[in-house]
Amino acid sequence: MGENFAFSNRYSRQYGLVHQGAVENLNILIAGDNEILPYLLLNLAFCGVGSMQGGCYLMNISSEVTRRHITNQFLLRPDDEGTPLVDALSARLKFFAPHFDLKEWPAGAEKRVVPDLFIILSSPEGKRDFPEFPYYCRLYGQLGPSSLFIGHEPIRIGSFVPNIFSASLASLAGAILAQDVLRLTNSLRSVDIVDQKILVSFRLKSDEIGKYLAIPETERGEHWHGIAARLTLGGEELSISQVSATENMDEGLFQVQIPTETILSRLILDSVEIIEEPLEKRGGILPPLFLSLFGDDRIEGSDLVSEAKDIPESLSELKAAIVGIGGLGTWICGLLAATPARKCELIIIDSDAAIEEHNLNRQILYSQSDIGKPKVFAALAAIKEINPAAKVHIYQIELADEILKYLKDGLSEKYHPPKKPKIFGDNAGEPLDVEQLIKKNEEMERRKKMLAGDLNSTQIYLSCLDNMRSRWILNCASWLTGRTFINGGVKGLGGLVDYIEKNEGDASLITRYGDNLKTDTGTVKCGGAIPIPAIVTTNAIIASMQSLLAVGRAMGRRPRHANYFLFDGKERIYWEHLFKENVELSDPLGINEIIG
Repeated sequence: MGENFAFSNRYSRQYGLVHQGAVENLNILIAGDNEILPYLLLNLAFCGVGSMQGGCYLMNISSEVTRRHITNQFLLRPDDEGTPLVDALSARLKFFAPHFDLKEWPAGAEKRVVPDLFIILSSPEGKRDFPEFPYYCRLYGQLGPSSLFIGHEPIRIGSFVPNIFSASLASLAGAILAQDVLRLTNSLRSVDIVDQKILVSFRLKSDEIGKYLAIPETERGEHWHGIAARLTLGGEELSISQVSATENMDEGLFQVQIPTETILSRLILDSVEIIEEPLEKRGGILPPLFLSLFGDDRIEGSDLVSEAKDIPESLSELKAAIVGIGGLGTWICGLLAATPARKCELIIIDSDAAIEEHNLNRQILYSQSDIGKPKVFAALAAIKEINPAAKVHIYQIELADEILKYLKDGLSEKYHPPKKPKIFGDNAGEPLDVEQLIKKNEEMERRKKMLAGDLNSTQIYLSCLDNMRSRWILNCASWLTGRTFINGGVKGLGGLVDYIEKNEGDASLITRYGDNLKTDTGTVKCGGAIPIPAIVTTNAIIASMQSLLAVGRAMGRRPRHANYFLFDGKERIYWEHLFKENVELSDPLGINEIIG
C-alpha cells in the first residue's frame, strides 16, 4: 500500500495514449450519486487521477451508504451499508488504486480550487445548488430504462427505477464520462506513442575490447573484460551491447537501454514533450451522446421517450461463458456478477499463467496482491466477493480444436474444481517423467470434456480473446450449440462488439472479417517488444456493451437495429450497423475442416 504507484509499471501501457503527468494532476468535481458514480470513480482511479497533485471531490451525495448504493455495482459491499458514503468509496477504491484521493467538496471550495471538470450525475429535478462553472466545464451523465445520455445540458427523464440493465448501462456511462474527462482536459494524445525508449551511448576504449566483445557470451573465458551496467538510482541491472568497434578493435560503442518503468525514465520522459495538436481545445464543446443498444428509448426535444416495457429488476437465471479474463473479461465478470439474478452461473476460461503489474491499469478484478497468481483463480475469488451466491467454473486452458469435436460428439464430464497450485510456478520448466506426462495429458483431456459440457449448457458465449483463431473456434462452438456469440475487441482508444445469432442470418465472423482469421494466431497483447497501448476506459466501454447485450439476451431481448457496434474514442464516434449476410451454407464457418 505504501508503494509510489506514480513511478511503477502500473500505467506504462497507457503512456502512449495519454499525457500521464496531466492525468495525475487533474481535479474532478462530481455532484450526485446515481448508479453511474462507482463506475466513473473506478475508471478515474484506474487511469491514475489523483496519484500526484490531483484528486476527485464529491458533492450533493447521500451521507451514508444505503441499499441503493450496493445494488447494480461491484465496488461497495453489503457491510458498507450505514457507513459514510465518501469514506466507504474511498476505502474500496484505495484497495485497487492506493494513490486515489477522494474527498467531499467543502462549502465554498470553488473560491480556492477550480476543478478541471464538473460532472453532474443528477436529473434536472434533483438538487441544483451547484457552483457556477462555465458551460463547457460541466457534463451530465443520465440513465434511462435501457439507454444513457451524456451532454453539457441535461434531458428530462422522469421517474427511473433501476432494472437488470442498470449495472451495464451505468458502467458504460461511467467509462465514456471518464474518457470525456481526458478529452476535455487535453489529457488524451492526438498521436499514439507506440513505444518509448531511453538509450545511453558509451564509447569505451581498452586493449582489443572490440575483439573480446565479438566473442559469443557463452564462449567468453577468463579474458572477458566483465563490462556491465546498473542504475545508480535504484540499482537495477541493465543490459549492455556492442554497436560497433574501430578497425583496431581498441574501441567499442555501446548502448544501454534504461527500463521505462524506473524513476529515472519517468523523470526523463515526462520532461520531453511531443508537440501535437490537442484532440479538443480546453473549453471545447462535445456533442451530446445518446446510446440505446436495444432501440427502446429515444429523445424528443429535451425529453426521453421510452418504449422499454416490463424490464425486470432481477433475472431468473443468468448463465454465460467468458473466454479471456483480461481487460474485457474482468469487467464483464464484475458486471454479470453485480446484475441481480436469482441464479448466476459463470464459466471462465483463460490460459494466462500470471497477473502482471501492467495489467492493473484496466483489469478490474485484480489488485497488487494478485501479481504472479493465475488469472482464473484470482478472478474466482473476486467474483465470489461480489456475489457469494454465484456459481463459477474456471478453466486455465487454451481454447483448442478438440473442444469442437467433443461438442459434436456429445462427449463431456461433470465439472470438478481444479486444484490450486501450492506455489505459482512450482516445478515450472522442469522435465516430467513419462508417467507424470501421461497423467497430465489425461487430466487436460478430462478438463476439455468438462469444458465442452459447460459450453453446451450455458446460454451465451462472450469472446474477450486476443487472437482471431481462438475467436473463430468459439464462434464455431456457438454454431454447434446454437448459442449466442458476443465478440469484443479493443485497441488503444477504440473497440467493437459483434453480436451473432445462428438463426438470425449472421452466424459467422468469417463473413465479416474474412477466411484468414482461421489461421491467424497472432496475439494482440499489451506485452512484448512493442506493447499495444491499453487504457481502462476503452476496455470498460466495450465490456459494458458486451455485458448489456448478454443480459438482454438472458431475458430474451435482442438488439433491434444492429449486430455490430463500434466506439472510436479517438474521434468520439459511436456507430452501429446491421450485417445481413446470407448464411444458407451448411458450413459457413468451415467447421468440417476440424471435426469432419
